[in-house]
Amino acid sequence: MWPLILRDWRLAARRRVEALLPLVFFIVAASLFPLGVGPEPQTLRTIAPGVVWVCALLAWCSACWAVWALR
Repeated sequence: MWPLILRDWRLAARRRVEALLPLVFFIVAASLFPLGVGPEPQTLRTIAPGVVWVCALLAWCSACWAVWALR
């Protein structure tokens, strides 16, 4: 298992910009979501955990796609 993980880290290190894109996507998506919903603090507090999870999963999916494309 460790050789596979090390190989994936080496592939990600070769393309640093592509490795950072999921993080940038997560930050941008989570930051822009309140603009679409509205500025009410109670609403944002209620939906914040779901928004964070959905943004994280979408960012993870884009990262997985990039790893599989390199193979």
